[in-house]
Amino acid sequence: MKKTSRLTLSMLGTGVAMLALGGMGLRPAEAAESTFVDSTLAPAPFSCPAVRATSDRADGTSDYKVKILYVVPSDGVDRALDTSGALCRSVQAQYSWFTSQTTNGAALRYDVSGSVLDIQFVRLSKTDAVMKGTGNTGNVNTGYAYVRDRIELELAAMGYLSDTRKLYAVYYDGTSEWSCGGAPWPPALMGRVTALYLKGLPSGPVPCASNPIGGSSTLPGYIEFAMLHETLHGLGIVPAAAPNQHASGHVYDSARDLMYAARPGTSDPGWDIYSGAVVLDSGRNQYYGHSGSQLDLDQSAFLSPLPPGALAPPGW
Repeated sequence: MKKTSRLTLSMLGTGVAMLALGGMGLRPAEAAESTFVDSTLAPAPFSCPAVRATSDRADGTSDYKVKILYVVPSDGVDRALDTSGALCRSVQAQYSWFTSQTTNGAALRYDVSGSVLDIQFVRLSKTDAVMKGTGNTGNVNTGYAYVRDRIELELAAMGYLSDTRKLYAVYYDGTSEWSCGGAPWPPALMGRVTALYLKGLPSGPVPCASNPIGGSSTLPGYIEFAMLHETLHGLGIVPAAAPNQHASGHVYDSARDLMYAARPGTSDPGWDIYSGAVVLDSGRNQYYGHSGSQLDLDQSAFLSPLPPGALAPPGW
C-alpha cells in the first residue's frame, strides 16, 4: 500500500515553512543568478548527450546511482532540455559543488553510459492540468501537494522505474500550484522519484520558471541547489535523529546549509543560497561526516568512490 504523509516543506520569501502532503517541496525565496564563485570547483567527468534517449541506456555499473529524467505532460511543450545541454550542465554543476564539500572529494554517482550522462525523455499520458491537481485536498489524485506522487505513479505505470538501485531525479516541465519541487523522505515517506517543477507557482510572486536551468556547468544556482536538496531528501537526509532536524528532513542551525529550512513561527531567515556560501552540513553534526549514531550521508551507497560498509537509503 502506498504510504502518504504530511511531509512537504514550502519555503516562502519570509522564511515561513508549511508542512503539507506529497514529499518535500521548495519555493524560491527570490529570482536571481547564483553568486557562488569558486575557481577550484572541478568539472564533472561526464559529457552531455546530443541525441535523445527514450529508454534507459546501458549502465556502466550496477551500483546505486541517480538517474536523470526530463518529463513533460502529455500536452506540454517539449523544450528539448535533455539535448540542449541545459539539464546536463545543471547536473554537472551539482556534481562539482558536491565534490567540493565532501571530505574526500566523494561524488554522488549519476547514471552514465560510457562517458555520457544518461538523461531519459518521458512524455506522460496525462495533461498538465490533471498532473497539477484541482485544489488543496488530501487526495493523491487531485491535491495540489501531490504532483511528485502523481509523477511517480505515472512513471511506474509506464514501466520507467524498473531499476530498484536507482533514484530517479525528474526535471518536470509542468506546473505546480504548490511548490518548485518535491521528494520522498525514507523511511517515513518511501518513494524513488524526486522532482523539480520547472513551471511551478506560475501566479506566485517569484515563479519557479524565473530561475535559470544549467546556467553553468560548474557554478550552481537555485535550480541546482534545489535539485541537490531534493535528491538528498530521497536518500533519507536529514535523518529524524539529527540534533537540529525539523520539518521532516531539514536543519535550522545555519541558513547556508543545503538542507536548511526556517522554523515556522520564528524569525529564522530564509534559505541563503545566493550568497555563494552554501555548505553541506555546516557543523558536520547533522547528516554528513558526523560522530553520531544517526544516518550519515558519507556512508551512502550512492557515493563514488563507494565507502566501506556502504548503506542503501533506509527502507530500500
